[in-house]
Amino acid sequence: MKREELKQLNRQKILAAATELMTHQGIRATSMKDVSSKADISIVTMYKYFPTKEELTEQVVLDFYHKRFEPIVMMAEGPETNFAKIINAFKQEQEECEELLGENIFVEFQRVIKHSRIVYDYLYNTQMSLISTLIKKGRASGEINTPASDNIMLMVISWAFTYLAEMEEDLSKEEIEGLQLFLQYGALGRPKDWKNPLG
Repeated sequence: MKREELKQLNRQKILAAATELMTHQGIRATSMKDVSSKADISIVTMYKYFPTKEELTEQVVLDFYHKRFEPIVMMAEGPETNFAKIINAFKQEQEECEELLGENIFVEFQRVIKHSRIVYDYLYNTQMSLISTLIKKGRASGEINTPASDNIMLMVISWAFTYLAEMEEDLSKEEIEGLQLFLQYGALGRPKDWKNPLG
């Protein structure tokens, strides 16, 4: 086996071991020695790949969320995707992550996101990319025809996504439709819904 292939294999083994341990017993409960033992790689060799536990943890969390969000990114690029599907996919993904990890480990992963620039930037950029895709699709289909720039739309929708992610309950069908109408037509609503103030 070539040296580069061996290095890649060792890195994969370390990450696989660390991911299994950290997603099942937690980040704090997992030591570098635990990972070394599970990966069957000496601790000295392991430190050549990941000099600190923080770096290893950061990569584990980054890989974890990359794998979880990849299907949503693929879905957003499909022809049948709309705003409601993306909102529901995001909320469902967050719920599944919390269920998969358990409350305590989920909180540990959220702490890494908050303190890791690399992980935070990945999640933020993925979210912004998804919203940009939706805006382009909305403009192409005529669902979005506001003169407001895409940047303004991106800002408003990202606020909505952040708020929705923090909600305890799912939006009802009517609430999703209402949100779509608001994003499409703004506070004035559709022209056919305008009321004449003079009666």
